[in-house]
Amino acid sequence: GPGTTVVVSTDYMDEAEKCGRVAMMSSGKILQVRTPLELRQPLAGKIYEVRSDRLLEVMDLLRGSVKDVQPFGDRLHVQLKKVLALNPAEGQNWLATILQENGFSGTVTMVEPSLEDVFVDLLAG
Repeated sequence: GPGTTVVVSTDYMDEAEKCGRVAMMSSGKILQVRTPLELRQPLAGKIYEVRSDRLLEVMDLLRGSVKDVQPFGDRLHVQLKKVLALNPAEGQNWLATILQENGFSGTVTMVEPSLEDVFVDLLAG
């Protein structure tokens, strides 16, 4: 009821998405405390999803040219380096061109950031 607080500790970000406020922690230190929406907001328009039948090879290809690339099941989440200063459509085209020029088939789409993306970004500084 009103005035009740429930504390949940989880490694599963999909569970954390359901909470009213989330404290992101690493090595016993609180990095951020916000609502899930507030945590995701700074990464809005910055996360691309790459799908390919050769994900591990694509991940190796992108690793040196982007800020971050993380596997999410059958896809990758990619965050570009700030120095590229590309708008979302340019970023999408840039990634698609890299795939094509290196002989990879696949798709690149802009996606909403997940709390997992936020956590990785916080750890990267």
